[in-house]
Amino acid sequence: MCSQCKCIDDDNRKTQEKFECVSCGYKNNADVNAALNIRNRVVETVFLYLLKQDEHLKTYSPHKLKRGEIKKFFDSSFPVKELSS
Repeated sequence: MCSQCKCIDDDNRKTQEKFECVSCGYKNNADVNAALNIRNRVVETVFLYLLKQDEHLKTYSPHKLKRGEIKKFFDSSFPVKELSS
């Protein structure tokens, strides 16, 4: 599956190493594309789960939630920790 446009086609991966989407033309290493698909699935799943747990977002509608609200939500749910040198 293309990590960019979600196109599923056997012709996207003609070799073991290379991925090239027949729909949108996205090219990358096949393993990198697979990793992006896994990341996308985790983000979607975790994000939707956390939204359902958050009281003020129980009426979540993707068209009504603004970018700033999403960033604020992620920042509070997944705080970035500074790495010690």
